[in-house]
Amino acid sequence: HIAKPINPEILFSALLKWIGHGERVLPEESEQAPARQSGETALPDIPGLDTRAGAERLGGNVDSYRRLLDKFVQNQSGSIEAIRAEIESGNSEAAIRHAHTLKGVSGNIGAQALQTAAAELETALKADDSMPPESLLLRVGSELEKIVAAIRNAGPEKPPGNEDTGKMTEDLVPQLNRLLEKLEEYE
Repeated sequence: HIAKPINPEILFSALLKWIGHGERVLPEESEQAPARQSGETALPDIPGLDTRAGAERLGGNVDSYRRLLDKFVQNQSGSIEAIRAEIESGNSEAAIRHAHTLKGVSGNIGAQALQTAAAELETALKADDSMPPESLLLRVGSELEKIVAAIRNAGPEKPPGNEDTGKMTEDLVPQLNRLLEKLEEYE
C-alpha cells in the first residue's frame, strides 16, 4: 500500500521492489528529450502551502505544479458548497467522495492544514450521514478560502525565454496521473 499523497521516491522504491528487473524499450521521445535547464520557473512561495513537497510529487516540475495549483482553484474552490448541497439532497456518498477528493488534492499540492481538516470532515461524514458539525464545515471552508486566495495572489512568475520544451515531461505527467487513478481504484 502506498499512502496518498503519493511521494515519488516511495512509489518508485515500491515499483522497483515488486516489478522484475529487465530490459525495457523506451519510447523514442525519452531518448531525445532535452535536459531541463537550471533556470526554469521559480518555485512559488505561497503561504499555507509546502510548495517544495508539492513540486516534488510531480518530479520537481515547477511548471506542472503551477498548472496543478490552477486546476485546484478551478475544481475545488466550491467544494464546501458542493458538500453541503450533496448532504442536503441526501446524497451522503457523494459528499464523502467530494471530501475525500478535497483531502487528496490538498495533500498533493502541499496544503497540510486543509488536508487535515478535509480528512476530519470525511471521517465525520462516514461516521454519520447527517450534517457534520457546522464548526467543522466552517473550518474546512476557511482553510480552503485561505489556500485559494493565496494561490490566486501568487500569480504566474515565469522568467522570459525559459519555456519548457521537454516532450517527456508533458507526456509523463498524464501517464503518472492515470497511474495514480489506477492506484486509487486498486487496479
